[in-house]
Amino acid sequence: MRSTDICPGPYPDPVLQIPRSARLAAWGTAWLQGRASTGGVVRAVTGTSALARSRNYAEHDTIHIEVTGLQFQWYFRYPGADGAFGETKPSLIDASVGNPLGLDATDVYAHDDIVSAYAVVPIGRTIDVSLRAQDVIHSFYVPAFRIKQDAVPGLNPHVRFTPDHLGSYDVTCAELCGLGHYRMFSRIEVVSEPDYYRWLAQRAPSASSPGGGE
Repeated sequence: MRSTDICPGPYPDPVLQIPRSARLAAWGTAWLQGRASTGGVVRAVTGTSALARSRNYAEHDTIHIEVTGLQFQWYFRYPGADGAFGETKPSLIDASVGNPLGLDATDVYAHDDIVSAYAVVPIGRTIDVSLRAQDVIHSFYVPAFRIKQDAVPGLNPHVRFTPDHLGSYDVTCAELCGLGHYRMFSRIEVVSEPDYYRWLAQRAPSASSPGGGE
């Protein structure tokens, strides 16, 4: 008996008219597609929720840090006590004199900006990272925080996070940016809030010398 003959009577079930092997293959495909679709929905929902948690914060509690990538270094700039970033000019960029970002000493908001080769942030506070690149495309990547965002010359993307564990976390460049790409590392140190403000105070530059250091 053929598989198409297993349904007796004058009105055979049209489904059973399909050969058994074809039916099994179709059911298997439908089952796999259903599992994939369900998994995709779950991943989409959980992924979207995590992204929302990493981006929706109260602005008044946010700490702003500007991160600049250049071959092959990360620089972290804090706005200082006035809460505003000073002006920068490409013509003033000169790391040999302690001005790797080109801070304009004549700008009233530049005198208290703090520039560091690594970042220090307080635990439990929202951190808004403003990204810039001086030369080529870099990618700001903090594996422990699951954060990766390209830094592109001429653009100024932002990424936010709230650290919830004390410790030191690697910062790397995830974009092949030249021969020295392999050594473009830095770190983010998550400390208590008192230690954070103590670190800022220790690095506050003088009015005549904009930009602090390590």
